[in-house]
Amino acid sequence: MGCRLESSSPQGIYRNAKSLIEGRTPSWREVYYGFTAPKTYVFGEFTLPDPDYDELAKHGVKVETISNAGHSMAWENPQQLASVIKRSIES
Repeated sequence: MGCRLESSSPQGIYRNAKSLIEGRTPSWREVYYGFTAPKTYVFGEFTLPDPDYDELAKHGVKVETISNAGHSMAWENPQQLASVIKRSIES
């Protein structure tokens, strides 16, 4: 299952794409690392390997992987994603 663009705002898609191409300051990574709360980053199994997997862990971010899912893990494996989110909130 691919990206669900039909349920997204065209303006939001444009701004997201523009930000991905141009970058931003501070970067999403700098902002994310700066959060003082415990952090969890979730990958779909089909998106791995990804160089960010180890890099995030080096910065104290808990990394979780959703099996049988790619970028659209909420549609591909919603039960496991919900479990990971619940565990992350409780920890």
